[in-house]
Amino acid sequence: MVRFNAGTIATLSVLSSEIFVSAQDDCEPIANLGTSNLDRYNYSSSIETDDSGTFTMSIKFQFDDTLPVPTDPVIECDPTIVPPAIASDNLPYFAFRWAYDRFNQEIKDITGLDHVSIDFNSCGHPPQDVFTIPHIDMHLYFELPEFRTCMTCTKIPETPICDFNEDAQTTDSGLAFFNVSFVPGTEQPINMPAGYTVGYDHMVPLMGGHSWDVTKQPSLIEGKPWINPIWVIGSYAGSIIDYEPMIPMSFITGDENHFYEEELEYVGQTIDELPTKYSVAYNSETKFVTLTMEGKSASPACTGLREGKCGKKDYCAYNGNKKLKHCIPKEGREFDCAGRPNENKCVKKSKCEWKGDVCAHICDIGTADKEECKAVTYGDKNRKICSWSKKDNPCFKCHPIECSSS
Repeated sequence: MVRFNAGTIATLSVLSSEIFVSAQDDCEPIANLGTSNLDRYNYSSSIETDDSGTFTMSIKFQFDDTLPVPTDPVIECDPTIVPPAIASDNLPYFAFRWAYDRFNQEIKDITGLDHVSIDFNSCGHPPQDVFTIPHIDMHLYFELPEFRTCMTCTKIPETPICDFNEDAQTTDSGLAFFNVSFVPGTEQPINMPAGYTVGYDHMVPLMGGHSWDVTKQPSLIEGKPWINPIWVIGSYAGSIIDYEPMIPMSFITGDENHFYEEELEYVGQTIDELPTKYSVAYNSETKFVTLTMEGKSASPACTGLREGKCGKKDYCAYNGNKKLKHCIPKEGREFDCAGRPNENKCVKKSKCEWKGDVCAHICDIGTADKEECKAVTYGDKNRKICSWSKKDNPCFKCHPIECSSS
């Protein structure tokens, strides 16, 4: 069996999202992503940012005890048995049980994340004797659900896994699973912690790749039980599609409290808002599980702040002008003044004038009043070539300091 090697994969071209939007023939129905709400888990999410722009995001849910758990996994979780053992929800025990929900706009702006999918694995999943016990995969995706429907591939027959043989993938979407960005000259994937290994035989359609530190993984046959959550990162098309804590069912059920936390550092990091720390806590009285993540905000949370509070945050600014008023050239009277490098060329046979050390259009008089704008003339016949324009100010009220009103 010939498999993609790291060198081959690293040289695959980075694919743009437009490929997948246009490749409708390769996409699956959105229903294949599972239930489009997380009601069964009593799910909620929230986020806060501090004055330094660091976010703290929390996701709370309760394990749904109506989900089927095998009592005889040797039989009930064996996909080679036909017909398979059917669980109480009329699905085979080893079937996918996915459910997802979109994040609100504030969370999207701050973290870059689009939605979370809570996926229950009644039988676990490969590697065998590593993750083959009941557990939750909590995928936090950067891309839209519609994007994921186009993450398709040629699968190994009778499996849910993308075929990793060298010539198996013939579509852009299939090849994208095996397009992983590495630190040059190494097999260390970028935007992942040191020591993470890409599982080329763990590429799942509609989901992406899976990479983790195999030196920390459990071994159910070597006396290393799976006790605590494990942080996994998903790659696709040369970038990061998601990250996830995998949490064994024993951690989020029962009569004892559980808590786990881990700090995260990334090699070759290019995605600033990746979490720098996460924790998972289980409260045995309320049965609630809380995933908490900390990281750097992608876009500081300024929207909605009053002027006084806005001014106290060094990454926000306040602008009280609802409309932008500009003096602009009338249609047909435009001229590329910025391309003229000195004063002589600026004013020669043009609608430009030298202002300080830049060449600008004669209508570019900043926020002057309406009458001053309309009084601007050009040429021997004193033609009026400017008009007064009003448009919505994209930086109205409190906004990130880098916001541009131009």
